[in-house]
Amino acid sequence: MKPEVEYSLHNMRISGDNRHYHLNQIKIFVQHFDSTKIKRVVFGKQDIRGGFSITLFNHRGVVPRQIHFDNRSEMLGYISGFVASKLSAWNRLYDYENKRKKSD
Repeated sequence: MKPEVEYSLHNMRISGDNRHYHLNQIKIFVQHFDSTKIKRVVFGKQDIRGGFSITLFNHRGVVPRQIHFDNRSEMLGYISGFVASKLSAWNRLYDYENKRKKSD
């Protein structure tokens, strides 16, 4: 079993009625990264820029990729859209495999 990618929230709080939904979306989002390449993902508010970002860290602590957003809603929307597109692709593959098995 491969190790999971760690994630954390920095200088950011997720609250409200959709709190559990967004936290679950973040968890699913992080599971799509290869743990041999990415060790940690940090979601949070940028002190200097005032915006929000998703920052990826590799095993050496280097930041190979960082995505910036103007606000928290934009970042959470990106995460939800990413997860929806990945799940949609998996569902299409699952449907294709089931149809192929039925035709055999």
